[in-house]
Parts: sequence; C-alpha cells; structure tokens
Amino acid sequence: MITKKKKTCPSCGDSMKYESRSDEVTYKGHSKTFTSTGWWCTSCDEAIFEGAELEKAEKAFVELRAEVEQVLLPKQIAKIREQLNLSQREAGKILGGGPRAFQKYEAGAVPVSAPMNNLLLLLGEDPQRLQELRSLQAKIASVLVSREAVSGKRANPIIANVVTGGKVKGAVHSRAAPKRTGRSVA
Repeated sequence: MITKKKKTCPSCGDSMKYESRSDEVTYKGHSKTFTSTGWWCTSCDEAIFEGAELEKAEKAFVELRAEVEQVLLPKQIAKIREQLNLSQREAGKILGGGPRAFQKYEAGAVPVSAPMNNLLLLLGEDPQRLQELRSLQAKIASVLVSREAVSGKRANPIIANVVTGGKVKGAVHSRAAPKRTGRSVA
C-alpha cells in the first residue's frame, strides 16, 4: 500500500484519510454513484481528488448529464465525426456550432444540443447525407451570390459565413459597422 502524507480538510480543518469510498454526482435531480480513491475528511465528508480520480469523477458527471439530457456521449460524438472523415474544425463549420464546438463536445466540456444530437444520429446512420448537406449549403451560397449580383446589395456576411464556412465566391465581406442614417426604424 502506498503511504500518503496527512492532509487537513479545507472545509472544517479536521484530518483527512486517503481511501476508496463510494461517491455520487448529481444533475437535475438525478444521481450516479461511483467508487473513487482520494482524500476524505473524517468529519464532514469533504473529498479531494487528484489526477485519474479527478478525471473519473468528471467522467461520471458527463455521463450522467448525457443520460439525463438524452444526448450522445463525448466518445460517441467523436466516433460519428471520425466516420464522416471530418476534423473537429470541419465538423463545426459544416454541421454548425463554430470551429471549436466539436473540441468542446468531445472533451465533455459542453453537451451537444438536441438538434445537433439528432443531426449526428442521422449522419451516423447514413453518412451519405453529409454530401447532401454540403450540396444544400452550396445552393444557398449560390442564391446569396445571385441576389447580390441582381440587387447590388451585399449578402449578409454572417449568413454567408455560416453557410459556406467563410467562402462565398464573389461576395464582399466587410467588418465595418453599418452606416447610420439618424432615422429610427419602428
């Protein structure tokens, strides 16, 4: 057995003991029990986890949250994305959420939304639908460019960036603030 130094509880000041105990995480009225090894207070049940044990507690929480929210687990999200041959950045651009969304989903830092969960489930069952999605996005980008050419007005750069990942052929993008006329719009 590994001998650990003594610790004092940061909550009550009493002594702590290094041992394995049953612990529980809760989320929206649901709970999950797991065994973890760490420093446990002999008086107030405060616990301090380090390294792998801290990761175990975090994983238990992420799993519980996914179960309660009825969404995919981080590993399931990564598996579907990899089946689609998409990098995390590409997945965020094509499927939505932004360039770091899938990094956060797969790390368990942010749960996927119900719509994103459903999209991933559909694409996981039928990966060919990804090409259909790309075709639809290209059509929308083409319509935006056509409108621009006919009206002489720029396409909404926010929509254009979302639809095409920032690549609208012939579109001019400006980060400048819109011109103000002094009139209020009701």
